[in-house]
Amino acid sequence: MLVDKGLRPSPLQYFMTTAGMVGTINGAIAGVFTGIVVKSAFGGGMTPGVICGLLVFAACILILRRYHSRAWAAAEQSLPALFPGDTVKART
Repeated sequence: MLVDKGLRPSPLQYFMTTAGMVGTINGAIAGVFTGIVVKSAFGGGMTPGVICGLLVFAACILILRRYHSRAWAAAEQSLPALFPGDTVKART
């Protein structure tokens, strides 16, 4: 809809979709789990666990965003463009 008016969507628009929200929550859970595992395995302070957790969180967000973008692009390519007055042909 924004593209029709010559506007580009914000990169943060991804986080306003259901897939973006689920991906963010999954990344947060993976990051916390990684942080706990690193803290338990290596002991010491919390700094290594927090750093590893943040890295895993960022990696999950990037991977899931890439997957979502590719899936959306594939879906857009498979849809026919319909204009007023066009008749829909039955697919066989």
